[in-house]
Amino acid sequence: MIQLYTLLDKASKTTNHPMAFQSQRDALDGLRQVALDEKTALAKHPEDFELYQLADYNPRTMEMETFDPPIKIASVKEILN
Repeated sequence: MIQLYTLLDKASKTTNHPMAFQSQRDALDGLRQVALDEKTALAKHPEDFELYQLADYNPRTMEMETFDPPIKIASVKEILN
């Protein structure tokens, strides 16, 4: 199963392109790594960003289960604490 996530920028009210991860842990670890880089907007304004899960995708059957509304996983601020 592949999980699709997006990052919401609450300040600009935009999201990035969907990102694919094997698990929620992988998504959180990847986001944490970016947020720890002091040069990134995530590090400078962690309160502005939230991670959402959009869907689960089964590459064997090509079936996708979307979540409406998307599931909020955590804010970057929460991930860094």
